[in-house]
Amino acid sequence: HRLLTVFKKGTESKIDLCNIHFNPLNSNAFCVSGYCKYVRVYDWRKVRQPLYTLCPDYLTNQHVHSVTYCVYNHDGTEIVASYGPCENIYLFDKINSSPVEYLHNYQGTMGM
Repeated sequence: HRLLTVFKKGTESKIDLCNIHFNPLNSNAFCVSGYCKYVRVYDWRKVRQPLYTLCPDYLTNQHVHSVTYCVYNHDGTEIVASYGPCENIYLFDKINSSPVEYLHNYQGTMGM
């Protein structure tokens, strides 16, 4: 059985996924990372389209980055995402920010 197939917006190109992480306080919400620049957040009950996507504003026009890992914090209000190939890490506040704003950028290679 197929859990989820993610396509690049407006195309039939499939995106290889790196990880899936469920919101610890809302089992219907989960985020996925893959070989594209967006963290996608879904509701398990409606997986045909993401609820929203996250990407630092300056990366939206670049093609070289991919999200290698994403994870919710302890209460599901923030998402941490690692971007390759530079492995910069971004902290997104999913409640009080827009999809292109991030709270903090941790630069350099860091293991998650």
